[in-house]
Amino acid sequence: MAQNRVQAIPIISFASADLTTSFQALNGPAGLPAACFAIHVTNTTSTTVSISFDGINTADVIVTDTRIDLPFQTNAQPTAWTALLPAGQIIYAKATAGTGTLYISGYYVTQT
Repeated sequence: MAQNRVQAIPIISFASADLTTSFQALNGPAGLPAACFAIHVTNTTSTTVSISFDGINTADVIVTDTRIDLPFQTNAQPTAWTALLPAGQIIYAKATAGTGTLYISGYYVTQT
């Protein structure tokens, strides 16, 4: 019998020294390897970072030494839909260059 299992995507890291004031893909060009029900963006850099999901509009801001947690819906609605960040989603960031690292971690469900 198939069972659902939680799996982690490989952690994505991006050096603050490589950030610019224009949005850059943190996990491009392929994007997320799986549809994630939770994403965490951790800012261990010396600068405030803006996050975007379309490369144009700022969706969130992460100050130094904090993280944002994006828990999406994992339980099915009556129409069997769930809210997941899609596989292939590219996450963008912009900031002035600094020191430290920006990290993205995520979790998805697979059947085994």
